[in-house]
Amino acid sequence: MALNDGLIIVDGDKSTWDVLLNARQDGVAIFSPDGKRMAISMARNISIMDLNGIPAPGPNLDFPPVATYSEYPYYPSPVWLCSFQQMTR
Repeated sequence: MALNDGLIIVDGDKSTWDVLLNARQDGVAIFSPDGKRMAISMARNISIMDLNGIPAPGPNLDFPPVATYSEYPYYPSPVWLCSFQQMTR
């Protein structure tokens, strides 16, 4: 399956939208459990950004592309880990 349909973030309250991944730009978004961030997995890197498209501090995770021996690139599947805060009484 080719993942090249783009990613558009829509603000339903303001009736506005922003393109984060253009159509034909490879990549897939994996949203964090709290819904505040997303990991964009691409053929050569994984980047973290908020829902407004602002990159998280720090570098992207860069890696060489994986040979799939087909016309479709390989996208790693990041898994978010939940962080727990101490409960207070």
